[in-house]
Amino acid sequence: MHTTEDLEKILKFIISKKPRHKFGVDDAKRIIAGKMKIKQPSNRLLFPVYKDLVKKKKIQKDKNLEILMRKADIRSLSGVAIVTSLIKPYSCPGKCIYCPTEKRMPKSYLATEPAASRALLLDFSPYEQMRRRIESLKESGHDADKIEFIIKGGTWNAYPIKYQYWFILESFRACNKYAKLKKEKVSLDASLEELQDA
Repeated sequence: MHTTEDLEKILKFIISKKPRHKFGVDDAKRIIAGKMKIKQPSNRLLFPVYKDLVKKKKIQKDKNLEILMRKADIRSLSGVAIVTSLIKPYSCPGKCIYCPTEKRMPKSYLATEPAASRALLLDFSPYEQMRRRIESLKESGHDADKIEFIIKGGTWNAYPIKYQYWFILESFRACNKYAKLKKEKVSLDASLEELQDA
């Protein structure tokens, strides 16, 4: 387990080396972790500490370092982060032989797929799927100011229209609440305009 103090020391060492490539960051982490006789931390652990140090003005913001520490930067290279949510399992009118069918999953998706396993873990809650995915992107160093939202699962048009509207509204509510960084619960009876002004 890494302490915040250890992570700050590692970050300051990385910054002092002025890495220009991802392997430069990895080399610096390996060197300092070896000297400290601790396990090399992941960038995912270091990134929140980096953000905190910048916020406290203990270090200067370094856009290049942020890019180097970002995990799977192809995910938001265009400036748009992709967020995928799965709808709950529901019967599909099609009886396609090639389409996988798992009892606890929407038609045509397997529980072993990343987005599907997240959805299953979160009981297919659109709000929680969106909130957790944005949180995960932020922790990995990705901007989540602009997202492309993909809804997967079975045949969307076979679901009741009320469920479709609810699923989209809950997903947007999670985006709006996350952007506001508020912790309080919002009534489901609130209109979209009220949520945006909250």
